[in-house]
Amino acid sequence: MNIKEAKNCLKDAIRFYLLKNEDGTYKIPINRQRPLAMIGPAGVGKTDVARQAAEEMGVNFLSYTITHHTRQSIMGLPRLSVREYEGQEYHVTDYTMSEIISEIHETIKRTGKKEGVLFLDEFNCASETIAPLMLQFLQNKTFGPHKVPEGWVIVLAGNPPEYNKSVKEIDVVTRDRIRQINVEPSFDVWEEYAINKNVHPSILAYLSQNRGHFYHFSSSGLQKQMVTARGWEELSQIIDLSESLGTEVDADLVQQYLACEKICHSFVNYYNVFSKIATQDELETILQGNAEDKLKKRFANKSFDIRCAVIWMLSARLQKDIMEYCKLTNTCDKLHVILKKVDSAQPLGEQLKERNVFGEDIDGWYRPEPDKDPAVELALKKFRSMARGQNSKDAFEKIKKAFFAMAGERETLRDRANGEITHVLDFISEVFGENSEMEILLNSLNTSENAIRLMTETGNPTYLNYKKIIFGDLSKAALTKKVKKEA
Repeated sequence: MNIKEAKNCLKDAIRFYLLKNEDGTYKIPINRQRPLAMIGPAGVGKTDVARQAAEEMGVNFLSYTITHHTRQSIMGLPRLSVREYEGQEYHVTDYTMSEIISEIHETIKRTGKKEGVLFLDEFNCASETIAPLMLQFLQNKTFGPHKVPEGWVIVLAGNPPEYNKSVKEIDVVTRDRIRQINVEPSFDVWEEYAINKNVHPSILAYLSQNRGHFYHFSSSGLQKQMVTARGWEELSQIIDLSESLGTEVDADLVQQYLACEKICHSFVNYYNVFSKIATQDELETILQGNAEDKLKKRFANKSFDIRCAVIWMLSARLQKDIMEYCKLTNTCDKLHVILKKVDSAQPLGEQLKERNVFGEDIDGWYRPEPDKDPAVELALKKFRSMARGQNSKDAFEKIKKAFFAMAGERETLRDRANGEITHVLDFISEVFGENSEMEILLNSLNTSENAIRLMTETGNPTYLNYKKIIFGDLSKAALTKKVKKEA
């Protein structure tokens, strides 16, 4: 399965394993809650999706790489204890608490949430001294005499043997104690993730035309060659920084992230062409709806791969302004929740703080408070400063005025981004027609969570019209009519 399907599988397991009976016991007994083991290539995103699954299910997440541990850190250190048997005292060997089990308890104490995911990476590379402890752990959820607290789902990850010399074959006894999930790289799934992470458009354009270069592994020759999803994402960050600082993106830099000489040089050659296709001023002109015939004709006469690159450039530029709108919207939403609860007859200082307003129990699942938003903290700091030394009611009126100004700025950003979408769609229609280029842009917008959020609010008619032209009428009534006609 692909990494997105693996994530859904993890979420289902968390949901099923944590279901309880009326008496508070788990519907699936602890010893029947098989650990899930994701087996797949390095850099495909196994750790990330395990973390995301835990966060989306509202439980703790704790990660360890098993190869970094010794028998002592996993099982605990031996110590002598005195015990009495049949009236006689004896010194017996006991063990201190395992470092991993101890950290689970610390996590519970810190977050106040008792349930979580314990993620153990490279589990199939455990040394011979640890292997017996791992088998005991998989069967009983114990390290030595100490149990993993109830409510913690075990997720394992490992690479196939060809990726790591330390990998040991999963024997039948171990296989009978885990739920093995084989994960394969998928560009289609990663593309969706990459659009939402604003991966550099040169990478998305290149991979859309060279899909076989998305993930590559070869063990032939003197050294292994490897290109992974992780490598592409981290290369994207370096390209962004290099462009902002005006430094060169060359083969020496790219090969540090794409460890395959052929793919590295292929991408560098593409990037050098890509970066000269259109200037930022030309892209801005298109976004503002001011593209002249000369510019339109120049792009219309280009080959498809160049036109495709232009689409990804425009998409990335749209995403930038859409994200700015979404960030300010998030800030305004959080501030609004806080300000609604303010009692202006009381001192404002302690009230103007970001609280756990989003941590709620919904349908039996705890939704944790998100990380504090720096923009919200900055606004609240400004509000507290406005309230200092002033009458609370007068200060609150000033704060409300400042908040409404932020809300007005949010609406300006919304209208600007919405207008840019309209201008870009009309430009593509006029220059390239309702063809593959339009489909590429619409797919990028449909995939972007931020773009969907914007257009849900605005109901952009241009977007809806082109979407209907390219993908057809997907309304329930239209689909029912189509099914009846075909029947």
